[in-house]
Amino acid sequence: MQKNIKICWDKYKSKIKYLFFVYFIILTWLLLRKSGGENCVEVFGINLKTIYNDKIAHASAFLLLTILGFLSYINVSPIKLIFFITLYGVLIEVLQEFMHYGRTFEFFDILADFTGSVLGVVVSGFFFKKVKIKPN
Repeated sequence: MQKNIKICWDKYKSKIKYLFFVYFIILTWLLLRKSGGENCVEVFGINLKTIYNDKIAHASAFLLLTILGFLSYINVSPIKLIFFITLYGVLIEVLQEFMHYGRTFEFFDILADFTGSVLGVVVSGFFFKKVKIKPN
């Protein structure tokens, strides 16, 4: 199985960068779009209650962003990756405050973004150790 994963990695690692950028653009759109109300976000006509789910959604979105970033830029140190992805989260929160689309700056969103980013590095690091893939 380890050999199969390495073969897939060699075959698709260049395409993962494109996936990272597409996900980055979609995530930016989702985080900056107009809110459906104080306690709900409407995505494709589906209302999602965000009382507790909002922080889980932030952490999950940033976990995936970090995993894709880690896979795309494996020569970048994990600390730098966490820093830049968390900085992106801070920028998103500041933009939400000033764009007046019904969204506001929330410190706990930044904390959830940071938590997701750290978990993404941990998951990615575990995967690379388990499969024994080393940076180029």
